[in-house]
Parts: sequence; C-alpha cells; structure tokens
Amino acid sequence: MRKLRGVVIISLLCGALLANTAPASAERPTDVADRFSIEALVENKYSELPAQSSLNQSLDQGVKVMLLGDDKAAVVDSSLAPVGLAAATRTGTVELSWVAQSNAQGYTVVRDNVKLADLASGTDYYQDSDVIPGATHQYIVTPTSLATGSHPVWGMKVTVPQARTGESDEDALERYAGIRITAAAAESQTTVTWDTFIPQAKIDAPPVGCEYGSGYKFGGDNRSYDWTSSSFRTAVNAVIDWDTKDIGGWGAIGATTVYNASGALVATRTASDSGLEAYGLGSGSNYVDIRLVNHASNPFCSVGAIDGAITMKVTQSGNWSIISGNHRQMPNHHIYFYNGGVVTDAYKRDYADALCLIGSATCPLMNLTGYSGTYQ
Repeated sequence: MRKLRGVVIISLLCGALLANTAPASAERPTDVADRFSIEALVENKYSELPAQSSLNQSLDQGVKVMLLGDDKAAVVDSSLAPVGLAAATRTGTVELSWVAQSNAQGYTVVRDNVKLADLASGTDYYQDSDVIPGATHQYIVTPTSLATGSHPVWGMKVTVPQARTGESDEDALERYAGIRITAAAAESQTTVTWDTFIPQAKIDAPPVGCEYGSGYKFGGDNRSYDWTSSSFRTAVNAVIDWDTKDIGGWGAIGATTVYNASGALVATRTASDSGLEAYGLGSGSNYVDIRLVNHASNPFCSVGAIDGAITMKVTQSGNWSIISGNHRQMPNHHIYFYNGGVVTDAYKRDYADALCLIGSATCPLMNLTGYSGTYQ
C-alpha cells in the first residue's frame, strides 16, 4: 500500500446512466416565464427565503428554499449547476432545468431507470407531476443524437417534500431543505474506491506475451462484487475531506501467482503500484472533481495491463457523475462509495475476455463518460 498525491485545480461537465422504457405522466407550465430555469438561477433572479439564509451561509450544500418566477417557494438544488443541471422541488412536483446543447437533436428524461419522456431539440426544461411526497427519486437527462463530440448527461437525486398534518407547504419545504443541508454537512469524509479483481480462483494464462503461457494458470481472487474482500488485483481509493476539500489517495496491488498444470504454485510476484493514482482536480463549496487512475501490469507479462482512468464530480449532497474516462475490459471492475458507514455501488462490469489483458486490439475499451448516480 502506498500514499498517493492530493492536489487542487479545476474541471467541469457531468455523467449518466441507462434506463428501461415505461410511461409516466408529466406536464409543462403554459407560462414559460413562471417555470423554473437554470439560466434564471445562475443569474440570481430567484430570491432566497430569509428563514434559510443563515443555515445556507454556514452549511452551503447548494440546496436552498427560493421564490421562483411564479412567486411560489421551492427547494432548489443547484449543486450540479456548474455542469448544467438544477432542480426545483415542491410537495407535488419536480422541475428540472438544464443547459441546452447546440448539437442535441433531443433529450430523454429518466426517473428511477424508467423513461418519462423524449423531448425535442432546444428543450431545456421538464416538469414531473407524478411524484409522491416523501419519496426520493434519481433523475437522468440525456441529450440524444448528437452530431459530433462527447456530451454531458446529467443525473440528480431529488427528495419530494411531504407536509406534516397542519404544516404549510412552505414550512415543509424549509424543513426538508434543512434536513438535506445538515445531513450532508454532517459527513466529514467520503471515500470513492475503484478495485479490479478476477472472479475465478484461477484463470488460464494467455497463449502469448507472458513468461508462462499455455498449460499454466494465473491465480485469481475467487470472489464476487464484495467490497469487504481483501483479495483484488488493484485498488485505488480517493478519500474526500469535505471540510478542506482535500483528497487523500492510496492504492494497493495484489500479488500475482502462477500455477502449473498439476495445480502447484511455481512463481509469485507483485507488480509496481506506480500506476495507481487518486487526486483532486478542483472544488467548490459543495463539490470536488477527482481523478482516479487504475493501471498495473502483470509482472510475468511483457504486454498488456489492467488499465483505466476516470474524472469524476462528487457533490457532498450525494450526487456523482463521471465526466470522462474508460477502462480495458479485463478483469472485473467495481467502483463504490463509502459514506458514513453506508456503501453504495456506482459501477460494476464483468470482464469481456482474458485476451483483453494483452492488448486493446483484442477488445474495445469500456467508455464510462456520462455515467452518473447518487450515494447515501
């Protein structure tokens, strides 16, 4: 195990997820001036309720109760506004607004892995009225049919406020915003881990490129996607200190073992961990941008390696998005969050083919750009 570097610079853009298709009801306000708008939010056209001001100033999590264009209050989550998405929530509706992409031919809106709508080019807004007070939802907004280049795909966790008996909607909004702000601020550290592992106990050695080829086997980790396991090929960890926005990084390499046809151990080596990195790329009042690099060669082979790298935005309020990145499809890959004693899986990928280890020509890289989600 070795300590990795922690630095601070700046970076933007956001992540995504895939979904199934099913109908859900929604509506759009007829008065465009009254609807929630990320543009109006960024231009400070909405006013914050005085009752929330002191809490927001002391524990800025990008969540505020604000009066919108219709002069009605809503819980506004601006934590992902720097990458182009914001949400306004009331007891009966969730409004999403995003920065329209010039080369998008449309947008798909997904809630909890179920498609809600396909929207036309130029659209920058969606209102979901089919929500249950007290429920928490994960929304994904995906630009579709882009002509060229990569594109942002946005994801956000939203909890719909629920008024108690005798409580006004505005009081309920303030209570829910306060709960989110204080709960997020209470967690002083969040750890993002990216590990790789061979699920079998042993796996055939590649026919070429290694000291031990046909007839030999490399030792595996004999495990599934179990974050508690101490057996892995590589592990990279980024520990986020939310008080300082510093990133503490560390990585580890599992020993590589070789067995002959009779199952006897013939050799053991451990690869260098110099290709494992975790460090900061930038930060704001409620988010950090981090870089994870997961690269390690097989110490018995002259070609190929475990290889991957991602840039990720993580907000203290529980949202994450992969800005860019990919990995070679061998072995299994697992990315997860550890926050306040709770583990949340972010990404799992079974390996495609053992030959992926001896060169990218044998299988394509897995593109992680656009993946997003939430953690508890």
